[in-house]
Amino acid sequence: MPLTDAEIGMEPVPGLGHVPWDGIRGPRLETAGGREAVVYQDIDRADYITTMDRLSAHLTARVDLAETKARVLAMESVYWSLGIHDPEFVTRFGDRAVIEILKAKSAWAVLSFRTAGPADPDLVAAQQATGGRLTGPHRYRVVIYRPGAETRHPTDIQKVVVQIEERVLAFTDGAAVLLSRDGGPWRLDRSMPTS
Repeated sequence: MPLTDAEIGMEPVPGLGHVPWDGIRGPRLETAGGREAVVYQDIDRADYITTMDRLSAHLTARVDLAETKARVLAMESVYWSLGIHDPEFVTRFGDRAVIEILKAKSAWAVLSFRTAGPADPDLVAAQQATGGRLTGPHRYRVVIYRPGAETRHPTDIQKVVVQIEERVLAFTDGAAVLLSRDGGPWRLDRSMPTS
């Protein structure tokens, strides 16, 4: 299940500041070598002993079963819109389908996952461009990317820098997806089977 930007400490919680579930703030965007890149905590230098006093279930404890299902379905609909159709993998790979599906999905990294408000300017633009509308109680804004080369951060030994090969901005309600690749035109995809 994807965690929201607030749950991983990328964005502050009003009145509380940054509250990452594991005590380590999530990734951030930077420009490296004239290109957009993502800066992460180096997992080999993440010391959970020193963050024990910052571990928090404050936000994740509020995620109920309906929200969990909605988030998983949201991500599945985005992957589907990128051409990762699980039934086709089953037909193509048979017993190896699960492995191949996981490989295809792991070629993408989630940079941002959060609730999409109706006034989000990107959502408004996407709906105007496609004529599509998201409905239902669960609407999400998802930014995913294909990671490129990973290098050490030039000034912070605790961080690594991952180049962005392709970036996708998507809005979904779990059935419809509004998607833009690398800032290109918006497209509406309602092709994922939902029953």
